[in-house]
Amino acid sequence: VALGAENAAHSGMQAFMDEHADELKGSIIINLEALGAGRLTFIEREGFLKPKAVSSRMKRFLRAASEKTGFSTATMDSRDTTAQYAMSRGHQAMTIMGMEQGQAAHYGSKDDTIDNIDEQTLEANAAFVMAILKSM
Repeated sequence: VALGAENAAHSGMQAFMDEHADELKGSIIINLEALGAGRLTFIEREGFLKPKAVSSRMKRFLRAASEKTGFSTATMDSRDTTAQYAMSRGHQAMTIMGMEQGQAAHYGSKDDTIDNIDEQTLEANAAFVMAILKSM
């Protein structure tokens, strides 16, 4: 689901979660950002004011995908993301993003264009996300 409005207090995620609250019970949410560039990174703790740690269950899915694909991710703490918002509402969630220079690749810059998507990087990262889904 493409939510949008991340920079507006995650209002896209808020609206989605409010509208689909009953359907989302027990769901797992994976926030994907900038997968067409940078180093694939798993965000272990999210949020500045009230950081939320990713659950051990989500980390198991990530490890299983790493074992299946031989692909590893870096880990880091990060800003508030839509996954952090979902975690604050009690959902299992995590963020995986392509990182460059300590932030999402090309995030909010003049280089944040379709021309800067590396097809091979995107395909490899998509395969890794599929391995996560298959490990659930």
